[in-house]
This record gives sequence, structure tokens and C-alpha cells, in this order.
Amino acid sequence: QNVLALFAPQYWARTSLLWLVFALNLFVLFMLISWLPTILTDAGWTRPQALRGAVVIQAGGIVGGLVIAKLVDSGRAVSVVLSAYTIAAAGLSLFPFVPGTIPAWTMLLLVIGACVSGSQLALVALSAIFYTPSLRATGAGWASGCGRVGAFIAPLAGGFVLGRFDLAPGQHLVLLIPPMLIAGLGVFLLRYAWRDDPRVA
Repeated sequence: QNVLALFAPQYWARTSLLWLVFALNLFVLFMLISWLPTILTDAGWTRPQALRGAVVIQAGGIVGGLVIAKLVDSGRAVSVVLSAYTIAAAGLSLFPFVPGTIPAWTMLLLVIGACVSGSQLALVALSAIFYTPSLRATGAGWASGCGRVGAFIAPLAGGFVLGRFDLAPGQHLVLLIPPMLIAGLGVFLLRYAWRDDPRVA
């Protein structure tokens, strides 16, 4: 179906919110993947340690994806993703206050990776739930495309911030809280964009 069908009166709100959340989720994820080794090196980690720290994000995503997928299957997909974003934002807020030791920051990165990367699987499921069968492929495809826009912008934005602003490593990570909270707001509003399916509660 034509992409304009996604903006029919009954779909435009959920489509706009879904695209926003996809873009912001992958923006945060790819910002971490792209620039976390540099940030960890600035925090005093060796280069091999920093690279392993970046891998922790993906490892957390695998674990988080399995847990979140299980919870989504049991219902309340929106509540699960909203909770994950809230935990991720809380984790990011701790970096300036938690010493930059490998055990402490690795634990934070594992939790954040589980919440951000793991939520991507739930978003794919939501993009299928939100549309009729004839629109599901179009809706999921365009939502994923918007996510790739966020993934493309993230490394560029990270390079700009790291090059322009002289911030402590933990403060760089705190800058990811606003897009995480906006994504959470978008997920919260999805609950009201479509009330007809209990899986979206």
C-alpha cells in the first residue's frame, strides 16, 4: 500500500508517534555504539577495555530483547517499553555521579543496553500490531526507515558534540537523556493513539 495510507485519519497519530520513537531509539543506540569507546577512553579506560565496554551495550540488548519480548507476548507492550526507557534514562543520569570504574560503568551499560537495544524488538512488534494486515508491511517498513534516519544522524551528532563541547565523559552520556525521555513520551502517547488492542496497554 502507498505510504499515504499510513496517514489516513485513523492512522496518522500512531504513525507519527511510531516514527518518532523509532528514530529516537536508534539515535540513542547508535550514538552509544559509535562514540562509547571514545567516551570510555576519556574516562580512563584502556582502548581494549573501552571496546569491550561498547560490546556490553549489544550484550545487554540480547538479554533485554529476550526479556522484553517475553513481556510483550504477555501483553502491555507500551507499558514494557515505557518502563525500559525510564530505566535507561535513570541509568544515564547516574554516570556523572558513579565513579568511572570498569565494574560500575559496565553494570550501567549492561542495563542501558538491555533497555534501549532490547526495546527495538518490541517496537517492531508494535509496528505490526498498530495496522491492519494490508498495511502492516508498509507500516513496519517505513517505521524502520525512520529508525535508520536516527541511526545515520547519531554518529554525526556525537562527533559534533564531542568536538565542540569540553565535557566530562559522564556528562556526554547525560545528553542522551532528553531524546530518551521524548521517546518515552511518544510511547506513552501511543497508548492513547489506539485503545482498541489490549496488547498495547
